[in-house]
Amino acid sequence: MVLAYCALQSWHFLTPGLASDETFDATLTLDLLSNLAHPSAWPLRLGHYHTAIQSYFLAPFFLLIRNPAVALRTAEVSFGATVLLATYFCVREFFNKAVALLTVILLTASPTFLYMSLFGVMMGSVMSAFALAALGLLLRWYRQGRQRPLLAAAFLLGVGSCVRIWFFWLPAALLVTAALQWKDLKPRLSSGCLWGGGLMFALGSAFRWVPELLAGFPATSYIISHFPRNEFIDNLAVSANLARRCHEFAAVLAGIVEDPLWQMRQN
Repeated sequence: MVLAYCALQSWHFLTPGLASDETFDATLTLDLLSNLAHPSAWPLRLGHYHTAIQSYFLAPFFLLIRNPAVALRTAEVSFGATVLLATYFCVREFFNKAVALLTVILLTASPTFLYMSLFGVMMGSVMSAFALAALGLLLRWYRQGRQRPLLAAAFLLGVGSCVRIWFFWLPAALLVTAALQWKDLKPRLSSGCLWGGGLMFALGSAFRWVPELLAGFPATSYIISHFPRNEFIDNLAVSANLARRCHEFAAVLAGIVEDPLWQMRQN
């Protein structure tokens, strides 16, 4: 199925030009490669909400392939294929191989997945791969009792939090779930295991927090100050936002496609 996915995406290598979203991370990749001998000039952040770690993921492709457009499209297809593999691994852990294979087949044939995976690493491919792999590893730890899957999952969750700040919703949800199921989980968790998981998460997320610490937490201060209302939405209007999300969910169930970014900008 990975080969089928790559074949379906191959025609994009013949299309001219790149979308602006595709080049969002690639611009800093070029800055990184032009300053390899000067680590102090390496890019660390794309903006207040985004680190530049995706630009580092792109660097090997730009080093191996001279044509920047081909290198970027190759990276996008590779990250999409990684999502398929991570999906198969996660679903197999939760169900079985047959269900995992069917899931990957449906995902490979999904026009939305094929389309969105070509918008660069900023559109969720990397986060999806980390999230799915972490969930699969956590389930393997729960069933087998070995500590290595738990430590690997903690590290992937940490790295995922460096990609986009909203990835933190997944670790937060897992912590809430762990608190609700603490009686069941407590026999499986030793103090060393908890400390090890915390350390691995800290190591994985170091790319985000070390530069923040050295710079005096400018991005964190910006996020806190703009949390009540940003350029897209009023976060304090809980009831109105909930009603809007319910309307969008009903529209999705009815087969109506809406542009969520456009909707937020109208608010």
